[in-house]
Amino acid sequence: MGRRRPRREQLGRVAAAVGLAVVTLIGVAETGATTAAATATTVVGGNTFATRTACSGGTGLPGAVQSLGPTFYWRLGDPVGAVTVADSSGNGRPGTVRVTGTAANNVALGATSLIWCDTGALRQPAVARAVANAGTVVWTTLRAAPGPNTFTIMAWVQVPAGLATGGRVMGFGNASTGRSTTYDRHLFVDNQGRAAFGIYPGAVRVLRSTTLVNDGKAHFLVATLGPSGGRLYVDGVPQGSDPTWTVAQNYGGYWRVGWDNLAGWGPAGDPVNPTNFGLGGVIDEAAVFEGQELSAAQVAAIWATNHW
Repeated sequence: MGRRRPRREQLGRVAAAVGLAVVTLIGVAETGATTAAATATTVVGGNTFATRTACSGGTGLPGAVQSLGPTFYWRLGDPVGAVTVADSSGNGRPGTVRVTGTAANNVALGATSLIWCDTGALRQPAVARAVANAGTVVWTTLRAAPGPNTFTIMAWVQVPAGLATGGRVMGFGNASTGRSTTYDRHLFVDNQGRAAFGIYPGAVRVLRSTTLVNDGKAHFLVATLGPSGGRLYVDGVPQGSDPTWTVAQNYGGYWRVGWDNLAGWGPAGDPVNPTNFGLGGVIDEAAVFEGQELSAAQVAAIWATNHW
């Protein structure tokens, strides 16, 4: 990303002048070095951190993700109104921002980032299940059938505290625009505020977190599928696994971030199934690793770069 931000030395000097023991810096940390006291804190995505002195696009969380070789890595800090989002994997696989004629249903860049040392994220509006077309970000390269069966998907999300309508974070579908008619390999939030990972190898299969993510704070969601089965993580901690999961549904499709179809996703009549298909919240730092089933240790290490 490499964008320069204002330095915070003046805040540190003001605090020292008035004799404060702790300086609280509200907002996203800056890439310039800060001279704030060692006890200073900053709040990012609703989480509080001890202030660090410097950061850059090649260190911390972005560096940890890049070092593992993602297929694509969309940091989603692109300018407001951009029609594509940059790929930070080094593979040149940008995302295309799809919009519709209904502004209220479109994704929007320019939200406050959910991680340390970044400036932007994607705002996904709450989109009801009845809506036939809404904004999304898509990698427009068709992944041929049977679709990836060894992969890792990850993103940071933040939804309002108490959100009870759920919605999709990212996943795979057979349409590059509009509503997919075949869809799985997705991360979503259910109506109870739990993170969920779903595949469809002939029947709906869902892993749900024990940790609630509808608390107004940013959370790191990761799902993996491969020879070890299906696994779901929240904030670097395993939430559920099933070793019998080895393949997802057989079809060609596209990776998408944000809104898409979630109809029928879960047992019939299950009240925790997402009411909305568009998650009413913020999505950041989305990445896909095709052919890689990241380990629990690798997932925890990525999480640790943004929490201390």
